[in-house]
Amino acid sequence: MNSNGIVELDKRGDLILRFGATNDLRVCSRTVARSSVVFEKMLFGPFKESKKEDKEWIVELPDDDILPMSIILAMAHGCHKIVPSHVPIPELFGLLVLGDKYGMTHLFCHYLHRWLPAANDVEFGDDTVMIAWIARAIGAKELFEKAIIEIAKHCHSESEVGPFTGDKDIDLNFHYHIMASEIMDVVAETRTSLLKAVLKPLREGLAQALDVRACKIYNHRETIACSNSLLGSLMRGCKSADIDLGVTCLTDSTPAYPNSVNNLCWAVQLMRCDNTLGHDVCNPMGAIRTETMRAFGNPTVVMSLSQQEYLEKQAAISGWYEAH
Repeated sequence: MNSNGIVELDKRGDLILRFGATNDLRVCSRTVARSSVVFEKMLFGPFKESKKEDKEWIVELPDDDILPMSIILAMAHGCHKIVPSHVPIPELFGLLVLGDKYGMTHLFCHYLHRWLPAANDVEFGDDTVMIAWIARAIGAKELFEKAIIEIAKHCHSESEVGPFTGDKDIDLNFHYHIMASEIMDVVAETRTSLLKAVLKPLREGLAQALDVRACKIYNHRETIACSNSLLGSLMRGCKSADIDLGVTCLTDSTPAYPNSVNNLCWAVQLMRCDNTLGHDVCNPMGAIRTETMRAFGNPTVVMSLSQQEYLEKQAAISGWYEAH
């Protein structure tokens, strides 16, 4: 910062970017233009931001924050010592929003591997939706899918962004970018797919209990009692787990469940199924628990072709795979 309070990324810079009334950043106009097609058009096109004769070149950016912009422009100017080695997820979100706005995402290539967690380290929390947005913005497919799966496992059916972003849902900018990205559509489709897979063993167990042939003892006098006992126990278990039998298990309709898929999975693990004395071999609960956990542990992210192509395009822009 010089004596006039201007932060200088280039002491000989011919351009001052003004953020608000007092935050000024001195930069090289040609360096900025080379780094951004948007700035190139602004600074050297027929716009009000272009240089005027006999006047100091000042471009006002009142809608932007000087802190993230100074980091992005430091990368553009090769001022690597100014660029932080660690950036919290909310701040990285802000950086990438500006990077996307000005077409400067390509500058992040050599820093992304420092700033982002590995896919295996992603767990559900306040920043998981942001991680999904960030991963989508840079084309990090594996990281994106892991974040989507974590959200799909833990969000509730009626959830939108707010319930799993902490206090960030009050930030309209955050909400706008999340909804515009179609991330929640991917979450919804993935959650439905996972819910179907997790409920399938229970559905099959109920269908089996409805059939008198479910009894493996082949004792005519006990067969009906065995089937009734299994069906009654499974129905009571479903009720205690908030599973609507009419909508979820006994029809082919899209399953509905008010709580998270994670809660459902553990509710099934705790479910009891009482069988007729001596008919332990007829009890399907062990197989239901095993298959439910297997389905929960092998989810698939449901994306459209256009969404997959977008990830590939962003990866090429950000250099994500080159950085790894």
